[in-house]
Amino acid sequence: MQKLVVVVGTTSALKVRAVAEALQTLGLWADIVPCEVESWVSIQPRGEHEIQSGAHTRVNNAVLLKPGADFYIGIESGLIEKNAWWFDIPCVYIRARTTGYELPVFGGPFPIPDWMVRRALERKTDLGEIIKELTGDNEKDAQSYLSNGVITREQGIIQTVCSAFAPLLNSTRYQES
Repeated sequence: MQKLVVVVGTTSALKVRAVAEALQTLGLWADIVPCEVESWVSIQPRGEHEIQSGAHTRVNNAVLLKPGADFYIGIESGLIEKNAWWFDIPCVYIRARTTGYELPVFGGPFPIPDWMVRRALERKTDLGEIIKELTGDNEKDAQSYLSNGVITREQGIIQTVCSAFAPLLNSTRYQES
């Protein structure tokens, strides 16, 4: 099996680790190339459209900076409001260079208290900065903070990356029999 080159449109250590873990889980042998790119969305994206747009833009910008990779992955997390609750959700956008396969996948929602969202929006910052203030250290994972370490943002991204690859790696199961 040939080693794949996977460009990830971020230099975030958490997101790069999540992609590495997901690819290992999927049995894919890959060199992962972090790539610092802009998402062209607000510092705290809100709504599915803006979140998906950020992930897609990260892929497009990564293709421009690092052409020739086998796969490109853009990850953007953000907030959506449903039923008077705020939720943090990741979007993973994947593109395969040779096959044209392209798919955005949203991960599971995690509830975020209204006061945290208000504080982030009022300060024009992201949720991670609010968590850093609350913890007094470099911890930026709202999911880990709010679940007392039971659920992490990284776990959610791993699952979402695996979900994005599922139709590609299991294409026959996606066809009607």
